[in-house]
Amino acid sequence: MRFRTKLKLLEIFLFFIFIGQVSYAQEKVVKAGFKQAEASDTTYVNRLIEDYQTKYKIHEDSLRSGLKLVLEAYYLSDRLKFKKGIMKSAIEIASIMLTFKNLNEATDYYFIAIKNAELCDDKLIKGKSLMGLGLMYYNQKKWKEAKSYFDAAVQIFIQGAEQEKLSILNYLKGLCYTEMGIYDSARVEVQSAYEIACQRSDSSQIFECTVGLAKLDCFQGAYDAALAKYHLAESYYTSHLEKVALAIIYEGIAQVNRAQGNYPKSLENALKGYHIAHNSVLNMNLVEITLLLSEIYETLGKSDEAYRFLLENTHLKDSINRHDISEMISVASINYAFEKKETKYNEELQRYNRRKNIAIYASIFLALIGLIVIIAYQTLKKERRKSEDLLLNILPSETAEELKKYGKAIPKKHDSVTIMFCDVRGFTNISSSMTPESVVNMIDFYFRKFDEIITMHGLEKIKTIGDAYMCVGGLHSTESAVNHASRVIDAAIDIMRFAAQIKEDMVQEYGDSFSFRIGIHTGEVVSGVVGSKKYAYDIWGDTVNVAARMEQTSEAGQINISGDTNQIIADRYPIIYRGKIQAKHKGELDMYYVGWN
Repeated sequence: MRFRTKLKLLEIFLFFIFIGQVSYAQEKVVKAGFKQAEASDTTYVNRLIEDYQTKYKIHEDSLRSGLKLVLEAYYLSDRLKFKKGIMKSAIEIASIMLTFKNLNEATDYYFIAIKNAELCDDKLIKGKSLMGLGLMYYNQKKWKEAKSYFDAAVQIFIQGAEQEKLSILNYLKGLCYTEMGIYDSARVEVQSAYEIACQRSDSSQIFECTVGLAKLDCFQGAYDAALAKYHLAESYYTSHLEKVALAIIYEGIAQVNRAQGNYPKSLENALKGYHIAHNSVLNMNLVEITLLLSEIYETLGKSDEAYRFLLENTHLKDSINRHDISEMISVASINYAFEKKETKYNEELQRYNRRKNIAIYASIFLALIGLIVIIAYQTLKKERRKSEDLLLNILPSETAEELKKYGKAIPKKHDSVTIMFCDVRGFTNISSSMTPESVVNMIDFYFRKFDEIITMHGLEKIKTIGDAYMCVGGLHSTESAVNHASRVIDAAIDIMRFAAQIKEDMVQEYGDSFSFRIGIHTGEVVSGVVGSKKYAYDIWGDTVNVAARMEQTSEAGQINISGDTNQIIADRYPIIYRGKIQAKHKGELDMYYVGWN
């Protein structure tokens, strides 16, 4: 009897194996069909990028038309998860955005290109991206930062023996040294770029280096040599109709004329350069030319013209400086570090899921035994509990229950809640001097403790945005909703004390510590869930905006509360009235500091 039972179990076991093999074969056929369809789509992506590079990239006036091609290539690649397509199109989009001074978009696409270049082990694209980030700094005249990115790109291109890129980078480094007044180093770099260009018979790069050497000659007082080089380059670029280069050349000639005291000739050449740059899409040296024209007209006693060009120069510089490149690149670096950690986590999760699938197959075979059925049932309960815990970790309990029961969450109005915003004072300056990994680890350490503190006080965490932390009290009909203003302030005091207590330890470990400022406001909000794939719980209303203004007008180490919150807490805390403070888009608001020391 036992033998027959075992034989029957063996037959069932072999049957399951057979079914598994059939399913696997069917899956391979389906995947092969998908791969064939994707192959034709990726070919189309490559053709779009190639069309842009051959038909549009070489003409500055057609860049806007070319942008449509590379954007189409990017979005199609993103849908297909085609990393090489994403990488190649992102670097082209970033270059176009940099040309049109869309620096936020340029930064984002450069880091997308870097991320996918690392995934594809493509050093050329990574080097181009680093060079592009250097050019962003260069255009804002941050020579030292620009050179550091050019140096990083050089190290990549040396490994790949990319002579063309090395020539360009040496030239750019030479320009940085020139602007910093380090003329010997500048000449070494530009001369090196010139020699590489000569070896490659690259006429365009040869004359670009000639212009760089002419600029150096001018700065070092060799005016005749500078003019000879400028006129040689002028002939070449005039025959090739390269407007950007001609604008730079005429500005350089005007600088030499002025240095020689020939102001009428200097004015003539400066105006030539101005009109070319003003009518060009790229107008890269318009700032320098307008300043030069203002100074020439001032010397010639034409104050009205001098003032007009000085005013235009000021507007141009304001337009450039309104973008904080350091902050944009620092934030992008931190986000990139987060993404790398997330990618690593997803890879570990995939490995876990593969192991889990193997365990599931094994449990199916062993499910013939009654004991395994019971164990599988217990495992299922445990996994379901984990899923519920995960949902509760993302959403409030009431909202999570609504989603499980009805498949959606109904927005709710709350007549009175208290919102706290907390962020790091001077975060950009701190993060720019540290590695992205160190910044991420510091934020993670602080915010984990903040999570413990607000949980202890019965508050609800809403979200974190970079270095900002947002939570709220009084959202739900529980005991924690009572005295929500006091609970939020108590949590804020605990946060301040914690930050003060660990300051020395953080400085010892990371070389710096975070100093937080907090803003608190009480009022009505609406809460709800947005999205369908990745649920995001959030709150909306003017109360959120006012709370944010409380934080923005606070100071490091201070808890700034609004008049509405102060009325609720009465005399429970030591309060310092700050008076009416101007808040962005809100006018003057009563504000108070809460003592916590």
